Amino acid sequence: MIRHQRARLPPPHAYALVGLLLGLGVGLRVVDFPVVVYTPDEDAYANFYATPLYADGLGGLPKLVRDYETRPDMREFPSPTRVGHLWAMVLAMHLAGHASIQAAAAVSAVASGLILMLIAALGLPLLGPWPTAAALLLAVVSPLDRAMARRAWGDELLALCALVSIAALARYSARPRAPWMALALAAAGYAILVKETGLALLLLVTLWLTVGGARAAGARGALRALFAGAFTLIAALGVLAIACGGLAPLRATFAGLVASGPLNAYMREYQSGGPGYYARGLLRVEPVTIALGALGAVMAAGRRLMPRAATAAAPDGGAPEVARPGPICAAIAWLALGFVAMALAWPQKNLRFLSPIYAPLDLLAGAGVGWLLAAARQRLPAAAFRVLAGLVVAGLIAAALADQRRFVALFIRRGIPDLATPWFTR
Repeated sequence: MIRHQRARLPPPHAYALVGLLLGLGVGLRVVDFPVVVYTPDEDAYANFYATPLYADGLGGLPKLVRDYETRPDMREFPSPTRVGHLWAMVLAMHLAGHASIQAAAAVSAVASGLILMLIAALGLPLLGPWPTAAALLLAVVSPLDRAMARRAWGDELLALCALVSIAALARYSARPRAPWMALALAAAGYAILVKETGLALLLLVTLWLTVGGARAAGARGALRALFAGAFTLIAALGVLAIACGGLAPLRATFAGLVASGPLNAYMREYQSGGPGYYARGLLRVEPVTIALGALGAVMAAGRRLMPRAATAAAPDGGAPEVARPGPICAAIAWLALGFVAMALAWPQKNLRFLSPIYAPLDLLAGAGVGWLLAAARQRLPAAAFRVLAGLVVAGLIAAALADQRRFVALFIRRGIPDLATPWFTR
């Protein structure tokens, strides 16, 4: 049985700071939203696919898939089989009352705002308000997230699915209940409908549940998790096949997409490279957050944690809503590392493809800062600790301001249209 430690509630201004950062994050995404020129991929999503579905209904998707299959010139664009993203864009168009690329891009803006809220909802019970505030500060000004939040790409929606799965798994780890497991798998299954890389997310979520099931109930628990993951995959593929008009056109579309990849000049020049592709791009765009997130991931994966110092009490002063922050943070770290490993193995590369790991890295960065300060507080005199804490806060604020300047320089002034590494290194 897990014993919960009662923790003294932090002062109210700690929670007020979290609320202030959430408001700032949403405000920045509203201000950043207008884009002067959209990319051909976004034009395809919004105007070639979502607008006809808005006008004729979702039943017109099989025709779009057949047209894509029979027109070689369309292979330069993403396929219309990413139905989870298309459905969200069509819904946004209906809510807006008109079909436009701006309405389609609003899906990413809303997803980004929900990601910020989920970081707070997951971080507060898991880490406490101060580390959560640090994580939110990095997420609020993130050039990568803000660049995706203003575009009609599916990567931000995919990132939201990933964070929903992580939050549900954290709740499931504390209180093993079927609804949390179902939510984690459902979000991962929907991610497959949003983008093909959602399959990697479902595999990692299933692995998380399998390891947890084996520890809790042995082979029976592991098999139950594996069956649930396999059922989710079959259900997602079934929904995809039904929406696209059957398995045959779906197979033909994917086969053509794979065959056209090497012939695409943009993919060859901007979306290909070795293992250093991601490191170069990330350190050019968001160096401090990536460095702190990597440090937090290494600390978490290696269990070099101080969970007692990080555990926060529930709002009523009772047991934490999320138990065992150490193992949960370790699982989040391994999930992020696993996703990066799969992304490195994929021949096409783009910083957008790593969207599911950015929010977890923000959380792990905040956790790492919190754990290090907790360790320093136990070892340093009070006066020295206050000086150190002040320096850390000043450093985080300086990093946030640098990220803000970097976002303006790269995506507002230069108008960089994509998150491919060569745009930042050439």
